[in-house]
Amino acid sequence: MPTILIVEDNLALADAVAKVLHSIGYCALVAHDGEAALADVKRSIPEVVIVGLELPAVDGLEVARRLREGYGKQMRLIANTAWPDNAETHSKAANAGFDDVLIKPTSVYQILKAMPARRWPICLMTAHSARHLLPTGEMVRFRWHTAFPSARRIRAAKPFHIPQ
Repeated sequence: MPTILIVEDNLALADAVAKVLHSIGYCALVAHDGEAALADVKRSIPEVVIVGLELPAVDGLEVARRLREGYGKQMRLIANTAWPDNAETHSKAANAGFDDVLIKPTSVYQILKAMPARRWPICLMTAHSARHLLPTGEMVRFRWHTAFPSARRIRAAKPFHIPQ
């Protein structure tokens, strides 16, 4: 099972993404700051690390620099940020060692698309769907279709609010 480390200071967002990735076959680990992320990488070297750039203690750019320094290209680093989608953001991320940049709000499809094909779970079920209730009361529905391990089609529905 491919391992993904999600480094995000927004607890609800990190946990929701981890649940969705776990439900489709990934081992998802969560760290809420840069120092915890560096410690988690030492314990279990993930294949992919998704890093928020605005983190407490050690920021996301420094996390990427340290991971590249210590592990080289052994893992794929993906920046996940609310910074503007412009050349400066992409340049800062690339200079720090990130392989890809995702601009929030990020869909599960964008996350999966940023991962190398060999990291996709092999045992996704055909026409499977999942529903997750976020702490905010929003329900997120995901539906994916795969007939073969190399299939890359996934659709994510927009969050919708459930009336109380």
